[in-house]
Amino acid sequence: MPMLFLPADTSKMMQSKKKRLDFLTKNYMEGSQQKLEQLSQQVSSARQQWETEAQRAEDQHETFLQGAQQELKKDMASLQKKILADMVSIDQFGRRDRE
Repeated sequence: MPMLFLPADTSKMMQSKKKRLDFLTKNYMEGSQQKLEQLSQQVSSARQQWETEAQRAEDQHETFLQGAQQELKKDMASLQKKILADMVSIDQFGRRDRE
């Protein structure tokens, strides 16, 4: 089988293609790295926004619960006063009947 020799032009062409492939691969990898960094920043930003909104919702919930608790205390105090007033009224009514 005869040995195959590449002419100088073919060798230069192959070297040129290799350099071009190396260049394109390097650019692709750099572009991919930049896109990955951008995506990472977007994910980080979205996570921070979610955490902020979750904290705000938790704070609002806590505020709502505190308000509801205060309202319940007022209602209970009012109800206790009414019950006490009714008991006093019933007691006075009972005394009148006995007199």
